[in-house]
Amino acid sequence: MKKREIHTIVYDLDGTLIDSAPDIQEALNVVMTEYHGEKINLSETKGLIGGGVKELLRQGLETTDEKHIEKARLRFMQYYLERFAVHTRLYPGVEDVLTFFKSKNQVLLTNKPIEITVKIIKALHIERFFDLVIGAGSTPYVKPAPELVNEIWKILPTPANKTVVVGDGETDIQLGHRAHIMTVAVNYGYRTAQQLEKECPNIIIDNLSDLIKYIE
Repeated sequence: MKKREIHTIVYDLDGTLIDSAPDIQEALNVVMTEYHGEKINLSETKGLIGGGVKELLRQGLETTDEKHIEKARLRFMQYYLERFAVHTRLYPGVEDVLTFFKSKNQVLLTNKPIEITVKIIKALHIERFFDLVIGAGSTPYVKPAPELVNEIWKILPTPANKTVVVGDGETDIQLGHRAHIMTVAVNYGYRTAQQLEKECPNIIIDNLSDLIKYIE
């Protein structure tokens, strides 16, 4: 595929830039033990990541009771805010890629709560790379709402054909399709290549460093 001129790169966080599943699993199991009684393994945890904390708990606890979910969310956040980066690490090549593209607009867009997102990127020393950070609570929208891309363009005006979203989940690809921008799926995160292929991304890459082959 020929390189595409891109001005704004929109990155997902969990499963794309960072492997945060072990710390999320630990916090989730605190809640599961207190509210459900059954712990969840790492593979199951990875399958639940991507829709935000409430969706994580809704699926983990197998409930639609919003009061129950909110109570569990508060307990989850209480624990996770204290232990958000015990095992969480950058994936290989992430800092090199962020450095390589530092002349472009780089945006972090996640369904993770904004308060914990900011803490994590500071703890991992990558906050300096982003021109804009959007997390749950910083706008009325969550992925895959295309309005999020409009929010980005308000601050960093960019033509649609010069914007790309990079992520490991269905919501990232769906967001890109709905906003009519280029989509790059990474297959080392929390979804398999087969799951990603069903969403028809423009490109699937094995390592974030491969992004350099397709963007100029």
